[in-house]
Amino acid sequence: METHEFAEEPLFEVLLEDGTIFRATKEHKWLGRIKKIDLAQWLTTSEIAGKFVPRLFDTWGTDNSREAGWLAGILDGEGWLTSRGMTLAVAQNPGLVLEHTKQAFREKDVDFSVAVVSGECRRIYVKGPARDKVRILGQVRPERLLEEFDVSMLGRLQAAKWLRVVEVNEIGVGEIVRMSTSAGTFVADGFPHHNCGTKFRSNQRMLSYDHVVPRCEGGRTVFTNIVTACKPCNARKDDKSCDTAG
Repeated sequence: METHEFAEEPLFEVLLEDGTIFRATKEHKWLGRIKKIDLAQWLTTSEIAGKFVPRLFDTWGTDNSREAGWLAGILDGEGWLTSRGMTLAVAQNPGLVLEHTKQAFREKDVDFSVAVVSGECRRIYVKGPARDKVRILGQVRPERLLEEFDVSMLGRLQAAKWLRVVEVNEIGVGEIVRMSTSAGTFVADGFPHHNCGTKFRSNQRMLSYDHVVPRCEGGRTVFTNIVTACKPCNARKDDKSCDTAG
């Protein structure tokens, strides 16, 4: 997160088919599809009713139990993360500790496999997509592995499911947190959102204009090819097309 501020804005309540409820402004942007097979695009709250939004992660809470602390210690002491496919694994020789580790994973509904390496050493690999590995890290919070974790390890995320937006209803003025991140997006309650909706005063000198079709590709500085953009977003897009820049 780069900046954040609290504000009062008219709010809308967004209800998903699984019962999830969001509160957002009218201009808040969601990644959505008109149909489940369509290409995803950024849609505002006022456009999202009846559309489908992707759940990237299931939500979780921090597990403060003794067993979770024990598992965090094992992961920090004998575990590792790699960026290729986000591998999460832990090594241990046969014995009580190895069996305890496997049982701890089972109790947390973690799917895993066990491989034999040199000698008697066993490697326990956490199976499944990146979202499952992030969940166990987020629940038990091994400090060393969390420090080593980088969001690029996730690779290209696939939606666990696409959920239909059942209703969007105006609910009056309420408090919001207006924020921006270096990536221009964020994940809240497991769903992707677009966060660059910062409002600037004319004297802040933070606004610029961006060429939709870049000048290096023949784009002209005419009103049909330029849009208002904050300077950080403009710099991120650089000389790329909208599709290439995302």
